[in-house]
Amino acid sequence: MSQEYAARTHHLDLRVLTQYLIVCETLNMTGAARKMGLSTPAVSQVILRLEHELGVALFERAPQGLRVTPAGVLLRDRARSLIASEAEALQELNAYRGKLIPRLRLYVVDNIGMHLMNAIVPELAPVVRTLEVLSGRTLTHVRDFISGDIDILISTEDFADISNLDRHQLCRQDFMAIAPASLPKGERGLWALAENLPLVRFRENGQMDQFVEPYLDAHGLRLPRNIECDSIATMLELISGGYAWTIVTPFAVSWFRHRWSSLAWLPLPPPLISHSLYLVANAENFLDLPAVLANRCRAALRQEMRAWPGTPAEPALAAVKVDRDA
Repeated sequence: MSQEYAARTHHLDLRVLTQYLIVCETLNMTGAARKMGLSTPAVSQVILRLEHELGVALFERAPQGLRVTPAGVLLRDRARSLIASEAEALQELNAYRGKLIPRLRLYVVDNIGMHLMNAIVPELAPVVRTLEVLSGRTLTHVRDFISGDIDILISTEDFADISNLDRHQLCRQDFMAIAPASLPKGERGLWALAENLPLVRFRENGQMDQFVEPYLDAHGLRLPRNIECDSIATMLELISGGYAWTIVTPFAVSWFRHRWSSLAWLPLPPPLISHSLYLVANAENFLDLPAVLANRCRAALRQEMRAWPGTPAEPALAAVKVDRDA
């Protein structure tokens, strides 16, 4: 192929390819012209121009009609794929009309969701056509995010080993002991609690348990797993009744204000254990929406903390740092 010919080669016009496919189907210029509402000479000119631009013969012309050449067969098959792809793309783009995002699946890890839902949903409603908000206890949210079944995830996972993520740290929390408020102050130390009351835990190998168990081991405490709960509300019922104590993060407890008067919030002795909450999303899919949501979440967490001073929850203020966006 000469440099001159390569320079004048452009691209395939889908409108012309559609006309070409009609000629392939009819194998007759007059019949194709009738289907397209054009004159026979006009259709002949379309095919001749296409052959000239591509530099190949697409049809073999004979008195009995047209036959598609091998090059014509290749173009016919590719043209069908291109036109089908165009139709699919237009159909998919149609979902974006009137909304920035046609569908968004959000997962918020249990305990923190109760503080964030009213901040997140109003921010998403104007830009998302279909919003799916999931919360609760699950062991599959990490896998679901990696596989694409969750679009935005709020959890303790930062996915530091995955590139191309929009990653925002929301807060960092030190774990605290929560004990019955009726317990005498002299019995509120870690070892006194372990000796006098059963420890109510989250289920074994769950997210919280993976922080608490190593901490107990570091302090030489081998405590039996007599009571396990999935629900923080159930835990607090036991604790406020004077039957147990637990180790948990402040935001997990702070929602249950009606129980604050019956709870003692106690800092743990070092080495402290803590975890951070992150909002993560694919960096290319949502423009600046993850950053906007992260700021809304931080504002909601700060609003929650404004209720803590002067209450039994006040010791938690020193255990929580809400991060500002970088």
